[in-house]
Amino acid sequence: MSISKKKKAARPGPLFIMTKLASGGAAETDDWLYGGLQPNGKSMKFKQAFCHDCHAAWEDQDFLAYPLEEVRLAK
Repeated sequence: MSISKKKKAARPGPLFIMTKLASGGAAETDDWLYGGLQPNGKSMKFKQAFCHDCHAAWEDQDFLAYPLEEVRLAK
């Protein structure tokens, strides 16, 4: 989402999704699958490394930068 200060209105932005796969499901990204949708519903095309290279900074949190553990959904 972006906010226009001029128009004082919010505009929808892309939705990014992380899905944890079963062990071995995506070894190159530590079993995480990254995806994204444009506001019009179309899938975003990008290399998995585009997301995972940044998330690598949070390896000690299973690559989750946010949300904090206490507000994550449990299985």
